Amino acid sequence: MSASSMMFVIESSHTPIQSRKASSIVTMNSHLRSTLFANRQAARPLHVIVVGAGMAGLTAGLGLQLTGHRVTILEQAPTFQQDGAGIQIAPNAARVLDRFGVLADVLKDADLLERISQRRYADDRELGSAPLMPGAGRRYGAPVLVIHRGDLQRILVLAARQAGCQIKTGQKVVRVDGTGAPRVLTADDAWHQGDVVVGADGIRSAVRGHVAAAQGHSERLTPTGDAAYRMLIPREKLASHDKLLRLIDQNVAVRWIGPGGHVIGYPIRHHSAYNLVILHPANDGRQGVWTVKRDKAHVVDFCRGWSPSVQELLSCVPDGEVTEWMLYSHPPLRHWARDRVVLIGDACHPMLPYTAQGAANAIEDAGALVTALTCTASIHLALAVYQEARQARCDKMQAGTAAVATTLHLPDGGRQRRRDDDIRRATAGFEQGLERNPDLWADRPWQDFMWGVDVMTDMTDGWEDLVASVRARHLCCCCSAPPSASSLQTSPPSASSLQTSPPSASSVQTSQPSASSLQTSPPSASSVQTSQPSASSVQTSRPSASAVTLVGQRRDESACQPCGSLCSQTRWTSKAMPPKRALSSL
Repeated sequence: MSASSMMFVIESSHTPIQSRKASSIVTMNSHLRSTLFANRQAARPLHVIVVGAGMAGLTAGLGLQLTGHRVTILEQAPTFQQDGAGIQIAPNAARVLDRFGVLADVLKDADLLERISQRRYADDRELGSAPLMPGAGRRYGAPVLVIHRGDLQRILVLAARQAGCQIKTGQKVVRVDGTGAPRVLTADDAWHQGDVVVGADGIRSAVRGHVAAAQGHSERLTPTGDAAYRMLIPREKLASHDKLLRLIDQNVAVRWIGPGGHVIGYPIRHHSAYNLVILHPANDGRQGVWTVKRDKAHVVDFCRGWSPSVQELLSCVPDGEVTEWMLYSHPPLRHWARDRVVLIGDACHPMLPYTAQGAANAIEDAGALVTALTCTASIHLALAVYQEARQARCDKMQAGTAAVATTLHLPDGGRQRRRDDDIRRATAGFEQGLERNPDLWADRPWQDFMWGVDVMTDMTDGWEDLVASVRARHLCCCCSAPPSASSLQTSPPSASSLQTSPPSASSVQTSQPSASSLQTSPPSASSVQTSQPSASSVQTSRPSASAVTLVGQRRDESACQPCGSLCSQTRWTSKAMPPKRALSSL
């Protein structure tokens, strides 16, 4: 690896528990954290209102504050709780956390995963496996880790406050007004106004309604038909089970694959607890039900006939510990921003949990938005570039993740046996990536796609291409061309100020299969290649701005709504209406 890259070292899983906390060691050039943003402040300091203090909102707020913006974060909950369960942070997200100076603190409370183990539900027989750390750390320049959600939130809250973010709890947003300077109304009848509003308030987002309304979207959640039981088992509950103690002492994520659902488990909090999640058909069809406390009998009933290990784990689950989490989706949004209101994370593109990319992609969104608002003084251009850099990748991630649910939950029979054979072949040829694993989380080419992207470096290196793509897309009857490059563009940060030299996106991304093909089966080897242009260069075929005749100009920014304006500079009109597909803006 180059001198500027990170090296992640983890000791053997046989390391004693007492010293395992010290086994997660990260060594890197110490100057990277201290000088990362020292030479790059925002082209135009803004007051940014962030709605939601989850992973996306806190990461975005921290990064924006570090780059010279003034950030106010509004959180609905009255206090920050330690509720929740384990979450996985993949290299694509860990890299962003490192850029914002918090990865070292995260590693103190995290566990690094060495391996994914895929097992047959009925007898614990291992179908396949995929190595993670330390190989993934060397390959992608950042670790694969698991951490309790409450621990990660605590670290981000502390870092955001220390950076200067104002965090207000007990602030339920009930209305968004995007006319003029954007503002939000909270339940206590207080208005909060800024230059930009960032909706990071999750799948039940209050901000999403403002963005989606102009696109004719209903904000009614769409049930997926699946749900997840979530449980945390304290280590002391496993003390009398030698097999389970061996399980919790390993840095391994185990996935038991069965008909209609699957179970995933891994240790968190330095092996002091075992995180257990069981995906299963949803039992509660009521619209809007989100999380429900369940009796353990529901879980035991679903897992009847599963392996002895699963049965033993369930016997150790404390009473009152089971929470059922209903899985919903939203239809994809054509536009991620309206006026100066923008969405990130699950508020924008909710991810199902099958490839462990929900939190990771939310953090990736935050890094992308910070980069965009750093590189240009134009708010509308920044929001357009943010979507241009992210949308194709997120659409592909959502489709691939949804396909995994179908593949993993096959009933016993011929298709299930072929899937299991595919898993075995993929395991044998993992390093070469020649055989595709239908469980995309353990698939080498899909890991390259998920984990190999460095969103902040890709955006800064490809800034001019992103701007050109945005300009080509932003064609409508009142905005046939954006303002001149000199009025829109500031130079992107140098690679040296943002880069820690992980693999470039172009070397790892995979071609995007259609959503329809992904919903029924995972991508075939022929449909997913391991060479693709970087996210910054991905665009659909649309007319170029030069193809439209310019006949006049105006300054009516509101006339561009709901398509959205590029910036507050001079508007242009066109003689000829471009094709309808070119009317959308980002």
